Amino acid sequence: MNRSAVIARAESRLRQLCCLGLAGPVVAPALYRELNEVVPFETCFHIWLGPDGPIDAYFNAPEIGPVFALYKDSWFGSREADVWPTMAEAAVDELGPRHLHQVLRMSRASFERHPIFNELLKPCGSETFIRMVVRDGRVPVGAFNVGRVSGDRDFDDEDLRAVGRLEPFIAHALRTREGPASPQTCDAAPIALTYLKQLLRSA
Repeated sequence: MNRSAVIARAESRLRQLCCLGLAGPVVAPALYRELNEVVPFETCFHIWLGPDGPIDAYFNAPEIGPVFALYKDSWFGSREADVWPTMAEAAVDELGPRHLHQVLRMSRASFERHPIFNELLKPCGSETFIRMVVRDGRVPVGAFNVGRVSGDRDFDDEDLRAVGRLEPFIAHALRTREGPASPQTCDAAPIALTYLKQLLRSA
């Protein structure tokens, strides 16, 4: 299958995922897997936000777990403001996907000496990234991030356009942690979950 056909199939599946009516954490593994066919990445994480900050997260590699905990406890909010806009700022100013270089408030050289780079991003292989505020209507409800290591091909404008094209479907599928099913109650929406399981098993 050529590259164009792979992308078309992945985008079609991703659109279908947003119609299942399942909780975001249930859909996230399949959604990010399909997105990886469209915009290849090494790492991804998705943060669900509550009134006081992060309340849950999905990530595709176990090493991201401790890094996310460190970010949530030590950096989320005002301490990250010298590096890039905080979530409160991004919720107002950032519409659509943004590349790392579009949000940095310092030079790349300074950034690579900063603790956020060395303690958070580098250990989990997300030295460059695309990020996006996920909204339910106009309300910010999550944060999307896909990353690559610096030695790989950096994200480009085509990648940003691809994520932007899929933004409404990503937002619809992942806008909430709640839904008629969760990983522990997989009998709540049997038809949707059967489809999801088949998708996860397929090549």
